[in-house]
Amino acid sequence: MEVDDEARRLGLDPTHLSPLGRRLLELRAQAIAAGEPLLTSWEELDAEIAERRGGYEQPAQAGFVAEGP
Repeated sequence: MEVDDEARRLGLDPTHLSPLGRRLLELRAQAIAAGEPLLTSWEELDAEIAERRGGYEQPAQAGFVAEGP
């Protein structure tokens, strides 16, 4: 799968891809070709990271409250 084709399929303009964006699309295409399931939520990403760290999950920052401007 060509990067430009994949970009168009995702609704992106390939002429505006940065080198990083192009590389990320290449890695995505490789993962798809290898049959790897794509992560579709932040929760899935957190679980994948925890699994790769041997089950360790970073504890939530207790008492942390984001303050606006």
